[in-house]
Amino acid sequence: MADAFVSALFSTILNNLDSLFREEVRLAGSLKTELESLHSTLTTIQAVLHDAEQKQWKSEAIKNWLRKLEQAAYDLH
Repeated sequence: MADAFVSALFSTILNNLDSLFREEVRLAGSLKTELESLHSTLTTIQAVLHDAEQKQWKSEAIKNWLRKLEQAAYDLH
């Protein structure tokens, strides 16, 4: 009787561990996808900012936009 209880308990523990492991693997995959997406967004933002920095000398609107962006970044910090 005790053997059956221990066996059932052990089986339940293994099933729970397996479920937790599978969830961790799924979350890790989601995290990797999210990080790749964030990296892509960051490189796009960097390209836009670089382009704006080059063009600010020819466009007052871009210069103004960069000043506002800089102030917003400062306020967030």
